Formats: sequence, structure tokens, C-alpha cells
Amino acid sequence: MDEDLLEQIVTRLENKLRAGWRAAMRDLKDESKLTHLEHAIQTGQTDAMIEGIDEAIASFTADLAAGYVYAGQRAARAVDDMLEDGSFRFDLADETAVTWMRDAAERIAEGLIEEQQRTAQFVVERGLVRGLNSRAIAEEVQASIGLSPYQVQTVENYRAVLERQDFARAQSYELADGRYDAMLARYAETGASLGPDRIDAMVGRYRANWVDRRGDDIALQEAQNATNAGIDEALDQAVEAEAIEDYEKEWISREDTRVRASHKRLHGQVIGADELFHGLYGDLAYPGDEDAPDIEVCGCRCMLRRRWKGVKPARSHEAYRNQADAGEIR
Repeated sequence: MDEDLLEQIVTRLENKLRAGWRAAMRDLKDESKLTHLEHAIQTGQTDAMIEGIDEAIASFTADLAAGYVYAGQRAARAVDDMLEDGSFRFDLADETAVTWMRDAAERIAEGLIEEQQRTAQFVVERGLVRGLNSRAIAEEVQASIGLSPYQVQTVENYRAVLERQDFARAQSYELADGRYDAMLARYAETGASLGPDRIDAMVGRYRANWVDRRGDDIALQEAQNATNAGIDEALDQAVEAEAIEDYEKEWISREDTRVRASHKRLHGQVIGADELFHGLYGDLAYPGDEDAPDIEVCGCRCMLRRRWKGVKPARSHEAYRNQADAGEIR
């Protein structure tokens, strides 16, 4: 199974997760939820401010599980195509597969819900310091849904730069909307100042860009993780079912200037199915590995090339099914 097919599968899932993330963020920012937020702020009930987040994340994790299964099925098909006779299929009811999907859903749900509550509380605290009323704070909380507290602080820093009329500094911010560059250059030349409404608009666009970037990063990392986990599980099942003898994995980087130093070192390295790649900051089973440090997986675009070390003589379809029905294989 080469890296081109893997890239197709990752991209397919990445696009699905990205679209799902952005749809979920739009739903959570629905105008009808603003009153709930304002009431929570007024009454001090800030431990559960974001209404509907459980349902939004459940939809995202359902897409992730479907991607995991799809990747496993494509890998199983690649194995089956190499068999002279017989029928190998990905068993999505296998205990390992079921556990992976359940644990992934819990990990994402718990992590994002806890993070979004921290973000909301951080925004409330900042709003109170700025002297905003409960409605204005609720609007700030809603606009910040999807961001981490660190990213909210980055947005606040951008606002402060604009309020200082430091236009050169404002243009240097990553994800600042380039459509404002000409205006900022003109203001810097003429000595004109940005008004509050213009600053609010620019900060709103900057914040929205960060929400989209966050979705892109999460979609890529989770797509890498689910796809590689699904493929490895399918191949592990193939080994157990004696459809193949074993398999190995080769790390393939993009070989461009965006590849981190750790993964440049890994390019071309080959390991066995049960071994780990050794990055500079931690071990990885594959790109996007959820058990690896964030510094090794965030934004990673690397791929794997998987090769079977040998294909065993295929059992007949009837013999395979008989063994499966008897519970001898899964």
C-alpha cells in the first residue's frame, strides 16, 4: 500500500472533518444561543456556558470513526487484491477496532469540551477587566468558540496593537487579513487613526481566521491518526488471519522547507509493524499518532509506505468463512 493511496484517504477524511468542524462552530454560534450565554454570565454559571457542544462534537467524532473504518476497509481491499483465492475483509467489530473508535470519541470529546469551557471562562474574565457588559461578553465568548485560551490571547494582542495604531506591527501578525494592508499602509503614511468600529471588524476577521486555522489543524491531525490507525488495524487483522505474513512501514516526508527537522531525520526509515519511529521529541507509530507529543504531530503532512513482507497461500473462501463462523478468526 503506497503513500499515494494513503494521501488520498487522509485528504478525503481531512476534508470531511474540516467541513464538519466549521459547521459545528457555526451551529454553536447561532444567535439563539446568545441569550443562554448572557444568562450564564449574569448568574455566574460559567461551568457550562456553551450550549450544544456535546452534540457538535458527537457529530465530529462520528465522522472520525467512519474515516477509521473506511481506511481499514481500503487496506483490507489492498490485501484481498493480492490473494490468489479467498476473501479478506476488515472486521470493524473486532475488539481492538471498537476500542479505538470508543477511546477516540472520548478523548476528543473530553479534551475539546474541557478546553472550550476554559476558553469561555478566560474570555469572561478578560471581558470583566475591560469593563464590558454581560451581553458584550457573551458575544465575545461566542465569537471565540473553537479557539484555545492561548489563541484568544493572541487575538487580544492583535487588538492591542491596533488600538496603539501600530500598523506595521499589525501587518506582521500571522493570519491577519491581507485585505487591510493597503488601508493600514495609507493610515501609517497619513497619520490617520483607526476607529473602534474598524478595529472591531478587523479583530473579528482575525479571530475568524484563527477559528478556521484551528479547524484545519485538528482535521489534519485527526485524519492522519484515524487513517493510519485504521490501516494498521486492518493489516494486523490480516496477519492474524494469516492472509499476510507481516508488514513494514517506511516514513515518507514531503522533503520541502516546511518539514520539521525531526521528520527530515525519519525520511526513508523502515520499521516493523510493532516498532516505533524515534522522533527528536518522542516516539511515533505513524504520522498523527495520538500518543506522540504534540510537537511531533501538529501540522504533520508526512506519509507512510507500507509493504507486506510476504503473502501466505490463500485459504479458500469456504474455508475462511468456516473458520470465521467457528470463531477461530475475527
